Amino acid sequence: MGSREKEWFNVDFVLEDALEEHIHQEIEFIYIVDGKIRLFVGDAQFILQREDCVIVNSYHRHRWIALEKACVCTVHMDSKSLMAYINRPFLFFYCNSAVEQDSKYVQLRRIMSDLLSEYAVNPGQKTLMKDSLVLRLAAYLTTFFLSVQISGKDVDDDQRLENLLQYIHMNYFKKLSIKEMSDILCIAPTSFSRYFKKHTGMTFGEYLQNIRLHFAFSDLMYTDYPVTRIAEEHGFTNVSAFCRMFKKIYGYSPLNFRREYRNSELPGTSGKNQEISRVLKKFYKGRPDLTGQLDEKARKNIFLDVKTCSPFCNPWKKVIYIGNAYALLSSKMKDQILEAKKMLGFTYAKIDRIFFDTMRIRHGHIPLITNFEWLDDIFDFLVQNDIIPVVGIDNKPEMMVQDTEHADREYNNVILFESMEECLGVLSSFLKHIIERYGQQRAECWIFDCFYDEYHRNTLGMGGSFASNFTKISRCIKEHLPGAAVGGCGLLPAVNASAFDSLLSEWTKEPIWPDFISVDLYPYFREGTPEKIRLKPQILEHFFKSEISRLKDSLRQAGWGELPVKILGWNLGLSQNNLFNDSCEKGAMMLAYMLALSDDSDVIAYNCLSDLTIGFTDVHGIFSGKWGLINSNGIFKPAFWAMYMFARLEPFCIDRGEHYIVTTDKKTKFVIVCFNEKSFYSRYYMKKESEIDKTALTQMFLNREGIELHFSLTGIEEGTYIFHEYSVSPENGSALEEMERGGFKSEDTLSPEEEMYLKESCVPSMYKKCMKSDQSKLTFTEYLIAHEIRMILIEKVNG
Repeated sequence: MGSREKEWFNVDFVLEDALEEHIHQEIEFIYIVDGKIRLFVGDAQFILQREDCVIVNSYHRHRWIALEKACVCTVHMDSKSLMAYINRPFLFFYCNSAVEQDSKYVQLRRIMSDLLSEYAVNPGQKTLMKDSLVLRLAAYLTTFFLSVQISGKDVDDDQRLENLLQYIHMNYFKKLSIKEMSDILCIAPTSFSRYFKKHTGMTFGEYLQNIRLHFAFSDLMYTDYPVTRIAEEHGFTNVSAFCRMFKKIYGYSPLNFRREYRNSELPGTSGKNQEISRVLKKFYKGRPDLTGQLDEKARKNIFLDVKTCSPFCNPWKKVIYIGNAYALLSSKMKDQILEAKKMLGFTYAKIDRIFFDTMRIRHGHIPLITNFEWLDDIFDFLVQNDIIPVVGIDNKPEMMVQDTEHADREYNNVILFESMEECLGVLSSFLKHIIERYGQQRAECWIFDCFYDEYHRNTLGMGGSFASNFTKISRCIKEHLPGAAVGGCGLLPAVNASAFDSLLSEWTKEPIWPDFISVDLYPYFREGTPEKIRLKPQILEHFFKSEISRLKDSLRQAGWGELPVKILGWNLGLSQNNLFNDSCEKGAMMLAYMLALSDDSDVIAYNCLSDLTIGFTDVHGIFSGKWGLINSNGIFKPAFWAMYMFARLEPFCIDRGEHYIVTTDKKTKFVIVCFNEKSFYSRYYMKKESEIDKTALTQMFLNREGIELHFSLTGIEEGTYIFHEYSVSPENGSALEEMERGGFKSEDTLSPEEEMYLKESCVPSMYKKCMKSDQSKLTFTEYLIAHEIRMILIEKVNG
């Protein structure tokens, strides 16, 4: 008789009133077919009812008791096989419908409904359909329920335990000692037994015997190896010890168990199988109707009284982040700025690195500016086009982020000034020059933002306290321009909360306080050395709000609760090689977060306007994944159109909610922006951003369902209204899709004619219609496909 191939999964049905506490290497998916149970996982407990489901992670001790007659389906999946399939060294799932309500559980129940129906129709038979449905289940679970990270102390505890248990699994057949185990955990041998029992619910000896029995059991079922060989290969001291332990657990000797297993059903299972068959047939006949649940959620009825509105201060249309001042010497960059100002209507432009050597303003470290030629070229351009500079007084290095995990951001220590005397000399000569050139009144409208390099702990390359350095710099600016706003920092609690609080504590003791606090807000935690910083991506849904909340809490505790916060750098990501940046998916997601953050600051500046100012010179092509709003050829990306639509909002908000905002001029004009954004599933955060191509991107979202928004606007003036609807979606106006439809490849170099073609193609579609009000009401429906963004301009026709 030949060996049998062991399955990487096992589906079972449990009817017992209670299941004793146990622990195993497999991931266990539990689904309640019928009845109710109380599940215990570690010290936690949950009540699960019909159609509830939960995942018990590897090595988590668990048990349950039935609160009423129950049938429980369990799917055990080998964690090592899953890790190999998805190329992960560690798995941790979060799936518990008893405590979490989410649309992703609807589809999960659909899959289980199909799987259980197949078991009802073909009981006791191995079918390809059963196998394919289990694979579908595993794919869905790893797509939507695999956690990116475990927080805080749990990361360390779970990872330490995981490392230990993996070591045990790899070496269980050897003689393992408590001393060896405690050395792995770096704890005292006297503490090990208590630690192990606390985390696994059993002693080390009991756990090791269970592991040995587990693997011996597999060989007994799937091979023809002699019992003596099985005992020896799996670490038992002798065959007698193995047989005694096996019979104690399974009730049969190894040979008798093998004989019963291969020749018939396991003893005692016939009645159980009949009962399971009965429950499954009952389930099949009354199979849950899950259709329409997602569809219903995707339909929204929005009833609004247009006379009920409140002021809306739009923080997104005031400042645009330009970046490196040197880039403004390019006529191509200037053309993009002018076109963007016309479309987006921004008043201010944030520029950095004005005192860098690349600007050729002086020789060496002499304490004054001797050459204003390039500075004049830049600021003349801005002033002549009514753009007020937000001047970065900074030593920021170039943003060089190709891959946030493996090709880290180079962060060199830029020494602009060797002393405060030199710094103030250069700054004074700059301030005197702009006053003379542009006039006192105009120059006092400028904003100055002083940057603190928290990694190298310096200000513009100078050592000493940032708070003290800021006081001297601010005093110098105020002496020349008393009306100018001076603030700064650029630091966020995500960098180092304690360092941020310490800086504030020191800063509040200074005689001169900033006019505002500036922050850069990007969804990363930063770690590493000052020379090389690793950017660790964070889950978008959790990051922005929590960081702003932490920032404001710190300011309140420091006594600066009323100090304005200006977010002078914001984006959903900083990789310059991630096609998400060029996609319609980003445009829709941006609108969702722009709306969510609109009340958190009076100024939020998107970083940055153009790909021309970003990164590596060896990154070429039409769309290479840089994070600008406009590509190097001047083609507007969906992110640009998201900014454009938000900039068109009126100054009074009637209502805002999930997927929409409705604004008005309080007369007869209304502007609605709506969007069908989709959240990333966890795999996005596990993948290198540089590896996300167009194909991978389409598979990175929770669903691709459309939404219907039913608007009913009441209280409007009677008459005829004209609608202008502008839409960007994967079907029209989206840069990546239009490029593909035109037959271009991302790495192509465009001719002037091709460049013009794509510029004209990558624009919103426009649809015009008229509608008469009915009893002071306008009623209309907007259907948006996945990742679509839409702006609706509604205005009453005169006469």
